[in-house]
Amino acid sequence: MSASAGHLAVNKPQTGEVSDLNQQVWILQDQTIVTVPRTDSVTPVTVTVVPCKYPEYLEQGRGIPIYMGIENPEMCLSCEDIGGQPTLQLKTCCWQPPLHRLIYLVFFTGSSEASMATPQAVDYSRIFGVHDSLQMVWVLNGNSLITTPFNNNVSPVSLDLMTCMDKEFHDAGKGNPVYLGIKNNHLCLFCGEIQGQPTLQLKEKNIMDVHNKKKAQKPFLFFHNKEGSTSTFQSVSYPDWFIATSKTAGQPVILTKERGKDYITNFYLEPQD
Repeated sequence: MSASAGHLAVNKPQTGEVSDLNQQVWILQDQTIVTVPRTDSVTPVTVTVVPCKYPEYLEQGRGIPIYMGIENPEMCLSCEDIGGQPTLQLKTCCWQPPLHRLIYLVFFTGSSEASMATPQAVDYSRIFGVHDSLQMVWVLNGNSLITTPFNNNVSPVSLDLMTCMDKEFHDAGKGNPVYLGIKNNHLCLFCGEIQGQPTLQLKEKNIMDVHNKKKAQKPFLFFHNKEGSTSTFQSVSYPDWFIATSKTAGQPVILTKERGKDYITNFYLEPQD
């Protein structure tokens, strides 16, 4: 399959037909998908593609993890081991949990060897609450982020994480490149220098506008890495500088190179979508 301009909203299936370079299409035959030459008398199956929104399944160099299904009847493509041989199967399913099970995931490689009739590029956007090991959350204070202990009177910000698909900035050893926005605010996290010091700032930008730029916007990019059950965010513009918070409430969210000392650089993300 190949992708072109446009974007596929997470949780919104996109449909189309699949054909290869020889103009062979997919049809359903006795609960199996087979290929036949495209003719006026052939009715190809309608393929539904849904992007997987779980960042842990992103893997450098292998493509974008997606779910694939067909319509009429509604069935999902599934990969399982049969007699020691990985086998592609069709299973009755719906686009609801537990669809995130690994057996339903395939990789969209962006290859030119096959194409969908209505190709779409895939974006990843997820909303998370964020807190640290001290149960402090992030709140807006003017045009800055500060930390405060969580309680019922606090309105923490929610982070909008959007994966950058520009392969130039993919680094398997550092994590997935993401843009970070503040939900319901046209604010994005941004790294720039102030008096020669790498500094975390908030810019009045819509995260979709930043993401949709033809070239990746490096100052807005962070490597999102998983360390156990926690997440870290390393500036792409300033290697080894991480988003960090003080152990004292009311202090700003900053960038630091001093991991494991006076600042917290590991955070817990709670999905909110």
